[in-house]
Amino acid sequence: MDLSLYVNSRKTSSSARSFFNSLVVPLASVLQSYTGSWHAVFVVSAITNVVVVFAALFILKPMREAHHSENARIDAVVSSA
Repeated sequence: MDLSLYVNSRKTSSSARSFFNSLVVPLASVLQSYTGSWHAVFVVSAITNVVVVFAALFILKPMREAHHSENARIDAVVSSA
């Protein structure tokens, strides 16, 4: 299955497509060739998805909340001046 066809059909930016096509697809092919099965590729993909979820919850969400609270503090200072 050619994953680049799926990526090219999605509404993604061209830089995201070129990153995916130039790096991830060949790495998946190498992993599949090395193991002889697509199972390892799917396991690696699932693990990276879990890592992204944890990063979103424990890194990005607190950063976003800090950003919004800082903006609210600045808005309060500006409106009181």
